[in-house]
Amino acid sequence: MVFTFLLCLVILTVVMAKALQGNQIYGPAIGITLATIGAAGGPLSGGAFNPAIGINPWLYRGFFGDSPNGRVMILNLVGPLLGGALASYFDSFANLRGEG
Repeated sequence: MVFTFLLCLVILTVVMAKALQGNQIYGPAIGITLATIGAAGGPLSGGAFNPAIGINPWLYRGFFGDSPNGRVMILNLVGPLLGGALASYFDSFANLRGEG
């Protein structure tokens, strides 16, 4: 949840800021953030910062006969969704984009 929150917050702040329109900072800012949270959070979460990526191992195990672990699916689905929602709320609440 924390790493998805950070990634979504950087994306919302950098891409939606009116002061940065026409600037070439989007790619490096998002790339550096993704590399950092991937290095820090990859071993912890398996790199599941997106709910669609997080449930793929669970679906694979379910389709190919291995018993899927429901707790893993819930954590990999709810964590990133909650992190993204919190980032959206924090961005709109803190008005990080400088839109008056």
